[in-house]
Amino acid sequence: MNYLLEYIFSIPSSRKRVILFTIDSMLIPLSFLLALAARLETYKFLTDPQTYIACFIVYLTSITIFFRRRFYDIFVRHISIEATKTIIFSFVTAATLLLLVNNFFSLGIPRSVPFIFVTIASMCIAATRFFISSLGQKLNSASRQNVVVYGARSEGRQIVEALKWNSKYRVCQIIDDGADLKGKSLAGIKIQNFNEAKQLFKSNRVGIAILATPPSEIKVKNKVLDDLASMNINIKIAPNLDEVIGGISAIEDLPNIDIEDLLGRKKAEPNEDAMARSVTGKFVLVTGAGGSIGSELCRQINNLGPK
Repeated sequence: MNYLLEYIFSIPSSRKRVILFTIDSMLIPLSFLLALAARLETYKFLTDPQTYIACFIVYLTSITIFFRRRFYDIFVRHISIEATKTIIFSFVTAATLLLLVNNFFSLGIPRSVPFIFVTIASMCIAATRFFISSLGQKLNSASRQNVVVYGARSEGRQIVEALKWNSKYRVCQIIDDGADLKGKSLAGIKIQNFNEAKQLFKSNRVGIAILATPPSEIKVKNKVLDDLASMNINIKIAPNLDEVIGGISAIEDLPNIDIEDLLGRKKAEPNEDAMARSVTGKFVLVTGAGGSIGSELCRQINNLGPK
């Protein structure tokens, strides 16, 4: 299945436009005929020449607006609200023009048909685009690396949105221990507390965790880091808002967790001589060495040559 999807999405853009135009050229007239059938509850209209005049009016109007608004230049894989607005606008305009022509030239089309047509045609064209978009997302997700985002407030929401269409990474879990967020969802992903989420890390094959918490929440960061210390997960710090807006092209470029991130204050430069007198050649006991700060202390002490 993935091979077929890769082939479809590798087709040159010019051919994709022709394919989409062909699909629309079939769906728009079909939608109008279905609207007539739904209203008249008969198929006798198929033998009436005026039916095809009305059908040509809505088709030509809709397609013309599609081209004028560069509808076929839109990346279908990333269907947007603007594309949906174009679809509805084109069919409403076509229906309005048909009503005017019907009144002036008495085509015999029931007045409710244009409104039914707008509904059916909008659903058909939009459904086609969303179906193609879902196939594109499925193709991307097959090769994406799973990412956990800790923090579901403003910082976390920005990260999730920035990674939404990233072809390399997929947000599989969102974590936040806030009581007010319990049971809620973000981007279609249920927000979990940490104890619930960590049980799924292995089954989800989580490789990266991004801490998207405000700088003031030092205690929260320390707790998360202590819990993740025994897991083979690369921990990253969320970028600032400007970097998020610019787009996250590579999570590898995000900074790894640093001991300074845990202090909540400006780093104090160490006195090398004083530290050496206290550590070098001596037995050293570190309590709480399994935590994030304690483990960093062990690394630094080891560099000073304790006995």
